[in-house]
Amino acid sequence: EIIHDPDRKTFSMIINGYTGYVSYQIRNGKLDILHTVVPFQIGGQGVASQLVKAAYDYAITVSNSQQLAVMP
Repeated sequence: EIIHDPDRKTFSMIINGYTGYVSYQIRNGKLDILHTVVPFQIGGQGVASQLVKAAYDYAITVSNSQQLAVMP
């Protein structure tokens, strides 16, 4: 399960007690992914890609009401 914490501006996932996360900021109407962190203990399971996809999906959802884009 992916958890979005808009106050901390993170998407996270806990697997076997280890937390992977993506942190972002919204700046000038664009979502900018700052960090993607996945502990090696849960690496290779597609955690990073799932978290980044969740962030992009959020940007698409929000953009419908706030004109939010994704920074390259």
